[in-house]
Amino acid sequence: MAFGNPFTRWVYDHSPMFFRSFMATVYSRGRGQRKFGPKFEEHLADLERTQWYAAAELRALQEEKLRRVLWQAERHVPFYRGKFAEWGVTARQLRQRSDLTRLPIVEKSTVQANPATFRSALYLEPSSVEIIHSSGTTGKAIDVAVEAGYLKLEKAFLWLQRQWCGVKPGDRTAYFTGHPVVPVARRRPPFWVFDGSEKRTFFSLQHLSKDNLPAYAAELARFNPLLLVGYPTAIYFMALHLCESGITSVRPRGIFTASETLLPHQREAMERAFGCKVMDLYGQAEYCGMIMQCEQGSYHIAEEYGVLEILGRDGQPAPAGEIGEIVCTGLNNLAMPFIRYRTGDTAVPKTGTCSCGRAGALVERITGRLEDVVVTPDGRFLSRLDFVFKEMPQVLEAQMIQEARDFLRIRIVPRPGFSEADKARITRNLRERAGNEMRFEFELVDHIPRLPNGKFRYVISKVPLEFGTARQTGEVIGAAGREA
Repeated sequence: MAFGNPFTRWVYDHSPMFFRSFMATVYSRGRGQRKFGPKFEEHLADLERTQWYAAAELRALQEEKLRRVLWQAERHVPFYRGKFAEWGVTARQLRQRSDLTRLPIVEKSTVQANPATFRSALYLEPSSVEIIHSSGTTGKAIDVAVEAGYLKLEKAFLWLQRQWCGVKPGDRTAYFTGHPVVPVARRRPPFWVFDGSEKRTFFSLQHLSKDNLPAYAAELARFNPLLLVGYPTAIYFMALHLCESGITSVRPRGIFTASETLLPHQREAMERAFGCKVMDLYGQAEYCGMIMQCEQGSYHIAEEYGVLEILGRDGQPAPAGEIGEIVCTGLNNLAMPFIRYRTGDTAVPKTGTCSCGRAGALVERITGRLEDVVVTPDGRFLSRLDFVFKEMPQVLEAQMIQEARDFLRIRIVPRPGFSEADKARITRNLRERAGNEMRFEFELVDHIPRLPNGKFRYVISKVPLEFGTARQTGEVIGAAGREA
């Protein structure tokens, strides 16, 4: 639990389990007032209706919201008030989403350098906003101001998707996210805490290890959640343990992943272990774009949430099937609007429609962050390199660190039976994509460290990456995902 008061945190950390659960419940109930209630139910009812809009209706709703955001930004947000004149446009001229291309892309570094200039003059009173602290990992996080009550809308979007697998708010939920639920120094279970206000148990990621997995599995079976929510890597490790232990009693109705790139082998293991669908979600701490996976497996852009562009290396919309960079314009947070904001994330667009009947534009897959991409000596971008370890049970987990254009270090947590032949196979798989000029070095380790927020990075690139007009390096990472 993210208690703001150090003394409260100390009391929580040094209390017995039942009292920690009591404190978590009280803390969560107070926060729940910000996220639930009649307004949440109203938002959810609206989304349940608009999700079935035809494409033309959805576009009209989106552009109506867009015009409101642009009008407010031009008049009340210092950064945009000055820049619109500099760019030679007015909000009145920007009537359709296609008109957004007349505006340049806003960089994260610009917001970080002058965050106050992105705050609307209509929302300067402390009581009019909530400040959301994002989970940046290099000291470059952005504190985002949202309208008071905005989190009720945010929760409505999350629960809209969760309802697609037949659950509702208040159903038992197990969370595998970055919440610091027990002290890091703790060596014995319990490594979790129960929040009675929402019937949810938070499992610590900092203690998720081979030795502790049996205790996690026992508590998960006892709790018997209807829903699992969390980082793909954490739930994947639970799935592996359940499969290897022959435990089949944990049968939720759905698994919802976010904040890390979900890999195919992780999805397969989770669905096999838990006997239900995995539905993925993409978003950012800046609240400007969202992609939701439906019950049919398709990724839909949430058009009511934001205008989400996927741009190629030339700055134009990426063709279907090709990787592009995600640039977003948020439609719902007037306190601190982000317009054509470069997220640093990448995805592959897709044409066509989905059999679920929802009309939102489709995405083939979410490929991660720009710094999750390996760049080859001849300048090609490689993403989703999980195929390298496909059908290799001897590899528990792996991480690739690109030190130079022609040098890739591969960290592997091996399982019994891992051999030189496996290294050779991995090398062959990589050369098929990266070419013969790339050098590889293997590093066998007992554990691959997580980020401070508990997330796992599959690729770490130290190589400058040219994408569109931006020069990116793997040393800058922002927050993707949202608070549970």
